[in-house]
Amino acid sequence: MKKLKVGDRVIAKFLGTINYCTVIEVTSPGSYKLKSTTGTVLPNSVWKKKAPVDKKGKIISPWYIEELYKNK
Repeated sequence: MKKLKVGDRVIAKFLGTINYCTVIEVTSPGSYKLKSTTGTVLPNSVWKKKAPVDKKGKIISPWYIEELYKNK
């Protein structure tokens, strides 16, 4: 997990699908507002390890950050 800044590109999961997003705002330490390439805004996105889980350990958040996107 890395601290992100505005303009960083990440891969996020939204309702089970992969989205390429850009950080448009740091809302709090460890929480980010993302904008996907389709124009969808994902507020309060956190890293997968920090995402809320239920009693069985399954992630209950509809969106979370998977990894930093490295354009090669």
